[in-house]
Amino acid sequence: MNTKQLALVPDLPSVAKTPAERQQRYRAAMTPEQRAENAARTRAWRATHPSTPEQRAKQAERSKKWEALHPKTSEQRARSAAQERTRSTVPEHRARRAAYREENRQKASERRLVRLYGLSREALDVLLQTQGGRCAICRNELRGYWHVDHDHVTERVRGLLCGGCNVGLGRFRDNPEALIAAAAYLRKGNV
Repeated sequence: MNTKQLALVPDLPSVAKTPAERQQRYRAAMTPEQRAENAARTRAWRATHPSTPEQRAKQAERSKKWEALHPKTSEQRARSAAQERTRSTVPEHRARRAAYREENRQKASERRLVRLYGLSREALDVLLQTQGGRCAICRNELRGYWHVDHDHVTERVRGLLCGGCNVGLGRFRDNPEALIAAAAYLRKGNV
């Protein structure tokens, strides 16, 4: 991508590092319809799971006692909760999750882009368009699955790559000197 093309691309975000940052980016990328849908789901859940102020006070008291006995950082608590949610040992629950993932593959893909890279579908489409639908390195047409490349130091998104180029950069650990040496080796030919 040349600098003129880069000027057309919106400011590409860095990768979200904490669960709270990922959640904040996810919520910021939601459409008003998605927010309304989430709010309706929450209201429906609360309607089927009523709680009185006394029950909430008891739960808060139990939580305080437990936390006093088990001090953890908020990040540890979030990580523990996430690990617990992903342990899914019940086969029927696993089957439901697999069915949901299959039915909502596009939605899950978009959430992953927002969570990991802070990229909305629109920003991704602009990036793909500025690259002409081609890999940023080899210029082959991007078909099917492609990879979002980002700088591992600055965490900034650099562009979209085909699988081969993405693996190649990874093998060279994003080291420009090693890539130049490899190019010189290839140009030198057989000895």
